[in-house]
Amino acid sequence: MTRRLLVLCLALTAARAEPLKVSAASNGFLRVKSVAITNGLAICASLSFRVRGAPGAFEVQLLEDDGRAKFWWRVDLTDTNDTAVIISLRFMRRDGSRSPRWDNVRHLGIWFRNSGTFFFDDFVFRSQAGTTAELGADELARIAFHSASVRSVKKPEMVVLTDSPELELPKLEAHLDKFIEQARRDLPFLGAPSAPAMLLVFASKSDYEEFTPRFAKLLNSTAAPPKVNGYTIQAISTSYWEPEKGTLRPVYLHEFTHSWFERVAALPNGGGWLQEGLASHYQLLFHPQEDFAEIVRRGLADPKRRLPLRELCSGKPIPMNRYWQALTVVRMMLAVPKYREQLPALLAGNQPTDWDSLAHDWLAFCRETWK
Repeated sequence: MTRRLLVLCLALTAARAEPLKVSAASNGFLRVKSVAITNGLAICASLSFRVRGAPGAFEVQLLEDDGRAKFWWRVDLTDTNDTAVIISLRFMRRDGSRSPRWDNVRHLGIWFRNSGTFFFDDFVFRSQAGTTAELGADELARIAFHSASVRSVKKPEMVVLTDSPELELPKLEAHLDKFIEQARRDLPFLGAPSAPAMLLVFASKSDYEEFTPRFAKLLNSTAAPPKVNGYTIQAISTSYWEPEKGTLRPVYLHEFTHSWFERVAALPNGGGWLQEGLASHYQLLFHPQEDFAEIVRRGLADPKRRLPLRELCSGKPIPMNRYWQALTVVRMMLAVPKYREQLPALLAGNQPTDWDSLAHDWLAFCRETWK
């Protein structure tokens, strides 16, 4: 198997005369072994190649070394003709037990959704002035807001964009800065973000609801309008202005934490217990909820109001009525030394191991903390 490969924003990896021929089974995966990706992919803007083969769909995947995190893009072939494909890296979707980082990508892979024979040629990673693999704040502002009157905060760990004239941007910036300071005190092992965490605050609910399905189209995907007051997609957190809720609306902080932990800790945001537990913990830390102790006591008294910890911490999305439980697990882990030592591994995508001890300690912690 040979092919021509050109890398314009990295080092030239290979240049062969023949296309890559693949006889693929349905759900088969191919790692393109001779494409050696170094740590410069973050400066690239796009990947292009030519392909012909059986009509159907396959995924182009850019994977980290251990395969546990990847960016991917779906390609649909409508006929058997030679097809030119151009993929904007900043619109590739994220997947894995941790959120991928461009500087950690090492492999090009192809996952075939249907069987057939395919020919690939001319793989090219291209650079473009002013564009990188991460979606920048200015381009996101143009995509998100219909109005030209967009105000912004742009800092190494935080981007806030809004078209609401009423939002007190300096006040919200200071509030989010306090969260970042607190989170870094609690979790001092965290490093620099892969990109700034992003929060969009729309002036109207309708614009907020319309953004997610419109942005999903750029990812070659579909999404329904969010049914909740805040939503995070591709490490971009979103909400909208409500005058009666004011600038320090709790949902702004909650959603921003999702983006921040994905950018800083590579913690994927798919509704799992750790993301929701951290977001709920910091939300209540800065926006206390008077009846929270009663919610915990009711959950402890009735097993139907809580999940077994093995199920809660499985990594699968948890329902909103179990966010209280994820919060209490996170709070115990921050407070109890033997669990605080486990947080780096948990944030790296590993699961707890001693479920019996965890459940015992969690119940004792909750009963003592929320008497």
